[in-house]
Amino acid sequence: MTCSLDGLAKREMKVLAHAEAIAGTMEDKELLLRADGTFAESAAIHADYVALAAGPWNPEALEALKRAVFLGWYAAAEPSCFTGIDDLDEAVLQREFDLLLATVRDERLDDEFEAMLGWYVQVASYAFTGRSGGDGLKVANVADELIRDLRTFDGHAYKRIPFRRTDLERRGQMGVYWISIACRPD
Repeated sequence: MTCSLDGLAKREMKVLAHAEAIAGTMEDKELLLRADGTFAESAAIHADYVALAAGPWNPEALEALKRAVFLGWYAAAEPSCFTGIDDLDEAVLQREFDLLLATVRDERLDDEFEAMLGWYVQVASYAFTGRSGGDGLKVANVADELIRDLRTFDGHAYKRIPFRRTDLERRGQMGVYWISIACRPD
């Protein structure tokens, strides 16, 4: 497994390219992506980002958390047949929620991450709720706390943050997404 941010971004882009190359109905594409291991690969990438985020706190850990949160959100917000992202492990999602809640509470978010989170909650807040896991009550409690905190972020803050294409390139599907949302053509 490749567990560097650059290596994970490359793996993500292979998943996306493969999903985009498949023709057929949404249902047929989803079946094929599950059968050929693409969804398993996206789940492994997500788990690797969460593992990096859970390590010693540094800028790389924050970046890994940004990407993990994006993948978890995007898996809920967009059809998997277009993204190649699905079948994320519930225990890993729980760990992602725990890390995100701690990061919010410890005020370790940067402006970029706050703007991203504000947008994610505005577009698809359900991605941060309703997860089930081994201990559904704990998940629900964390999700309630997390969504309450995330709702304080401005969903349009990304318009005031200087998102630059060069800063977003090579950051996996999160970078591709944010280039399409926040960057004007050069």
